[in-house]
Amino acid sequence: METQNAENTLPPAYDPKAVEGRWYPEWEKSGIFTASQDPGKPPFAW
Repeated sequence: METQNAENTLPPAYDPKAVEGRWYPEWEKSGIFTASQDPGKPPFAW
């Protein structure tokens, strides 16, 4: 059986800062957080 080194092990819990810190600027640039408009539907407001 082959032993695993520290590079091949998973962290004990998800760390959003480690992942999202890198990806968040890319998500913002791509427009992923912007709403899309559907001209066939009425606008929604409170």
